[in-house]
Amino acid sequence: MVTIGLISEGMTDHIVIKNVISGYLDDADVYVTELQPRIDPNDATIALDAGNWDQVFKYCKNSDFEDGLKSNPSLHIVIHLDSDVFRTKEVPEKYRFEFNRKDGTVLTTKEIVSEIISLLITEIGQKIYDKYADRILFAIAVDATECWLLPFYETGKARSKEVNCLKTLNRKISAKFPFTIDKKKPKYYFKVAKPLLKHKNFIKLYQHNPSLHLFCEQLNELPDNDEE
Repeated sequence: MVTIGLISEGMTDHIVIKNVISGYLDDADVYVTELQPRIDPNDATIALDAGNWDQVFKYCKNSDFEDGLKSNPSLHIVIHLDSDVFRTKEVPEKYRFEFNRKDGTVLTTKEIVSEIISLLITEIGQKIYDKYADRILFAIAVDATECWLLPFYETGKARSKEVNCLKTLNRKISAKFPFTIDKKKPKYYFKVAKPLLKHKNFIKLYQHNPSLHLFCEQLNELPDNDEE
């Protein structure tokens, strides 16, 4: 069995990414657990640690990161970050990068993902990363994991949106459920992310979102997982 340790910004991201993994791999022998933030084993809606983008960077620098890989040969780590925070002044200067090139053109989704992966590798340390590169995966959502849900609720071009996804998604959610997910309540995300668990439907729709597609391609590299 392959164990995936998930380092994410928060609980709602953990819910979405875990369902992405399950929906894509279907019946593969994979177990997903959380490394950051940890979740209360008695209540899946309660986090035991603080969450946010900065906690992801802190965990990558922590000795627990390498220790986990060293002590458990079956462990693969998935590191999640949303790209939207890098458009703000919330992040320190050392983590910032330009989303526009000097000629005014915008970075592609793949280029944005690569920029953020480079930042994470720097925090991990190049030597440690090189040693365990085949066991480290990156779930970089452009602009946010809510965008990864859109292909399963929207049609047409809206399936591939990478900005203002929460607003677009909430319009669909409010028409189907008696709630929206503005306040990021885990109990609602469990319901909203449920369609991702249907393998045939997932395989049909996931490629509509570019950054979701990039993440799923990495899942093909897990041991004993045949490429779709």
